[in-house]
Order: sequence, then C-alpha cells, then structure tokens
Amino acid sequence: MRYTLTESGEVLTETQEGITMPADYRFATVNDYIHGPDVTYENLEALCLGMAVYIEKLRRGEFICKRCWLRKDAERSTNHEF
Repeated sequence: MRYTLTESGEVLTETQEGITMPADYRFATVNDYIHGPDVTYENLEALCLGMAVYIEKLRRGEFICKRCWLRKDAERSTNHEF
C-alpha cells in the first residue's frame, strides 16, 4: 500500500493494487483528490461508486452497532459477550 501526503502531513490518497482512492470521504480530502493532476474520469467514476456503497452501508446501519449505537470501528469494543 502506498500513501500520498499533503504538505501538512495528512494522508490524501492510498494506492492499493494500482488503484488510487482518497484516504477517507471527508469533504476536504475528496476535494483535494478530485483536483489532483493525475485524476481521470475513470478515477472520479470509481470514487462516486465507492462513496455510494459507503453511504448505502451507513443507511443500512452496517457501521453502527444496533445494540449500543457505537460505531463498529470505534476504539471502544462493540463485542457484547456477557
């Protein structure tokens, strides 16, 4: 995996298996990504599809534990073994 950093040291993109995408879907990160010099139409199309999948998962609640309402990728465990 390869990363592209901004001047301030934040991760802008990550490249895995030859595919480069934004590191996260915050507005600032996506905005910097789409205005990059090497971005093509195919990159923008892949970004839109990736964001659509992410939004769909958010709507279905896949990122939130329905029992405790914590994000599943949060630092606190959502493992509910009693």
